[in-house]
Amino acid sequence: MWMAGNPAFAQTGDATQLADAQVRHALNLALRNIHKALCGDTACAVATADEFVTPPITLDQARTAINTGVLSGTAQWCGLDWKHRLFLPMMSRFTAEAQPSERQRVLFALLHGIYQGQVSASLAPQGPCPDDVKAGIEKRMAG
Repeated sequence: MWMAGNPAFAQTGDATQLADAQVRHALNLALRNIHKALCGDTACAVATADEFVTPPITLDQARTAINTGVLSGTAQWCGLDWKHRLFLPMMSRFTAEAQPSERQRVLFALLHGIYQGQVSASLAPQGPCPDDVKAGIEKRMAG
């Protein structure tokens, strides 16, 4: 994983510098696991070969999900309300801007969840969230 265990990186959550190949790798990971998520009331279909060639969401959309996932994982570690202050607003913006299909929404949310979980798990062993990191996350969540 790319420095997610570093609180300074997790605080900035800046995946904008990720190479397209790294974002594509993250998308492939999410696509390999999409069948474990729900699309409506049933499990999503397994990703198709075409989806691995041309993913259902763009690389920029994937970067947004990754960035927000990193911030959400750090906010979770700091005991902050990541769901209402980061995840739900991100999903609302994505829905309004992209008018995605259910599958695109699930893939976008799955990417967020993968990175949120990785960051949260990697930071937890470091003990309580330091006040300066918490303040930095609060500032990012406010802006």
